Amino acid sequence: MIDPLGFEDAAAGRPWLQQKAAAYLATEAGEFSFQMLGPGETVTFNDLAEGTHYLLGFFEDESLVELPVRLIALQADSSIEARHYDVYSLPELMMAVRGTGMLAQFALPQPVTAAAEELPTEEAAPVESPSVEAGIGKTVTEETVVEETTVEEQPGGGEALATTEEAAIQEAAAEEEVAAAESTVEETAIEEVVTEEAAVEEVAVEEVPAEEVVTEEAAVEEAAAVEEAAAVEEAAAVEEAAAALATFTEAYDPVYFTRESRNAFVVLPIASSRSWGKPGTRLSELSGSMSDGNITLVLRSPLAFAENVSCFFYVFPSRTAGGSSQYTFEARPQADGRAAFVLWQEGRSVPRLVGTAHTDGGDFTWTARTDELPPELAGQLGPGITFDLTTAWLDETSGTWEEFYFTTFAVADLTR
Repeated sequence: MIDPLGFEDAAAGRPWLQQKAAAYLATEAGEFSFQMLGPGETVTFNDLAEGTHYLLGFFEDESLVELPVRLIALQADSSIEARHYDVYSLPELMMAVRGTGMLAQFALPQPVTAAAEELPTEEAAPVESPSVEAGIGKTVTEETVVEETTVEEQPGGGEALATTEEAAIQEAAAEEEVAAAESTVEETAIEEVVTEEAAVEEVAVEEVPAEEVVTEEAAVEEAAAVEEAAAVEEAAAVEEAAAALATFTEAYDPVYFTRESRNAFVVLPIASSRSWGKPGTRLSELSGSMSDGNITLVLRSPLAFAENVSCFFYVFPSRTAGGSSQYTFEARPQADGRAAFVLWQEGRSVPRLVGTAHTDGGDFTWTARTDELPPELAGQLGPGITFDLTTAWLDETSGTWEEFYFTTFAVADLTR
């Protein structure tokens, strides 16, 4: 469809076009206003007013649970008689969920599940176990036979048995004497070891005076204090060097926000947010600078930063309708009690740490050198490259992200 309602004043390439498209498709409309086209078919729009127009559409694919959405900016003027646009499903602006809003009629059919018939199970005949009493009787009988046989086979009658018992007693007594002697040797060895350890401890104590130990501890504490003070001074110097790129008053509220989970992505009015206003979701200032291969970004939040908060910088080498960000920086002001700054790259499931980050109350500071970035990204850091800044809150219970847009800035803003 051409020029959907609500896109009249939208500027091409702005980040909230995706939110506008999602909100429009989520509208419960009585009349389906899209024109259906088959593969290879064309449609012509005549009598368009001069200026920018938007073509919004989606691609129906029965193999997909979510449908790719395209939004293309069309230019109408009198300089060219007709313009031709080829439209493909990729790169998509977003993926729309079937069966909701204007896509209600494209819901996938529910699979039919046949009830399984229960087959009768034949009862197995019980296995008879041998009687416990019979088993005991058999064992006693066998032991009696063994004992009788043993007695009958001893030569010499009772005298032989007595002699054997006396020899066994003498042998046992000899073993006890040997064990007692070994125990005495072990105790003596243990006493010698303990005596040697005590002597070593006494020598060690005598060799290290208490004054020297106290002096070393004081030196370590002093060095740690100096290092911490230097880090704070360095962070303060970096913040002073960074120029303010954007400021936000306490009254700033984004019009829309996005809520994303594993199974859904929706655009909602800010009044529906459950996390907007929590510590770190609101920003008061964005500052930054870039010179001599060094990049600095500073974020300030009036309510400090919670552990659940992330700040995202979406990287766009160029602005095109439906374009996506292949690189995204994520700032974690309080990630497990410390600050972190990572780079997500399309096609890589694991991010990489970049530069150094520091959080002091409501101030988050990140510094890095351009040679720490992937070469393909560092090579694109020209004046025209732009970043979209958002904050996001993770609800760990439901696994849901709520994300809030703040501003767009360019590399040229960092180098002025």
